[in-house]
Amino acid sequence: MVVFVAAVAPVKAMDTAFTYQGRLSDGGDPAEGAYDFEFRLFDEAGGGGQIGPTVQHGHIDVVGGYFTVVLDFGTGAFNGEARWLEVAVAPSDVFVKKTVLKRRQAITPVPYAMHSSDGGSSSVGYVRTIVVNSAGGLAGALAQKRVSAGVR
Repeated sequence: MVVFVAAVAPVKAMDTAFTYQGRLSDGGDPAEGAYDFEFRLFDEAGGGGQIGPTVQHGHIDVVGGYFTVVLDFGTGAFNGEARWLEVAVAPSDVFVKKTVLKRRQAITPVPYAMHSSDGGSSSVGYVRTIVVNSAGGLAGALAQKRVSAGVR
């Protein structure tokens, strides 16, 4: 037997920012220390037009090659069309031009999950689903997730 229970509670609308986590190498080894980053969003993998502003982050700690930043390209940046991210980087406190990394990265649909494509609503709620499967001996609760209220 499988039982699904869901509840929706209204909350304020999501903003357009999302978290970007990356791994940076320097000379083949994981980068360490503070780095300055520039992020640009494009409508093509090469060439094309820039979408939204250039987002700059200075003195970002890179540990074991890993870093995390929050990016926000504005309300019109993600309209369902394909997008690519260009990253430029330089060590902090070094007055050199930032190096643009080899190729742009395709932005996958996760940042697009601001509302359901057919839900017709931008209000956002939390859904908690409890799954009980007595036949397989599995019982438990899934973590609370933030989703659009119009999702079916």
